[in-house]
Amino acid sequence: MTVREVKELWPTVRECFPVSEDGKRRNKRQEIERAEAIRLSEARSKAGSVGGKRSAVVKQTLSKPQPRAYESESDTVFVSGFDFESKKKTFLAENSIFPDWWELWSKVRGTHHSREALQAWMSVVPMDLEGAAIECTASYLGSLDNPAKGFNPDTFLFAQAREGFASRWPAFAPRNGHGAARETRAQRLAREMDEEAAG
Repeated sequence: MTVREVKELWPTVRECFPVSEDGKRRNKRQEIERAEAIRLSEARSKAGSVGGKRSAVVKQTLSKPQPRAYESESDTVFVSGFDFESKKKTFLAENSIFPDWWELWSKVRGTHHSREALQAWMSVVPMDLEGAAIECTASYLGSLDNPAKGFNPDTFLFAQAREGFASRWPAFAPRNGHGAARETRAQRLAREMDEEAAG
């Protein structure tokens, strides 16, 4: 990556790394992952020090993530390593619009891959691009002639994140030429969002 590209991307990336009390930029999610990686490394080191014997204590240490805490501006929030449910609660409590996105997606494509979708969202959708992700998704879903076929939600998010969720698709029109295409739920949501923004 060139210096010029870094300078162009920095305003977006900077939002993901707020300045902490020690004056350094830190990403909350990365700090959680780092704490869990250190805990796991220490547990594995302990397992190796007992001569390769996997005692019940060591097995329990490796299989049970230990609670870790990080400081937020308001209070201390506890999460448990890679425990998905804890991370999900913490993430959704931070005013993400993922639930709105998931409702939009699942009404058209179903509820399969919900866990993978949330993990993908947490990985590749920064807060400043959540609106673009909704618009991109509404456009995609409105273009489907068969809602049973197409991207899985996680692969859709990963693919569209590469383009900054800028892709838009033409609305599906029936091929038989009889009348205009009915507005899909996704199109209606996109239209209502546009009207609300304009008015």
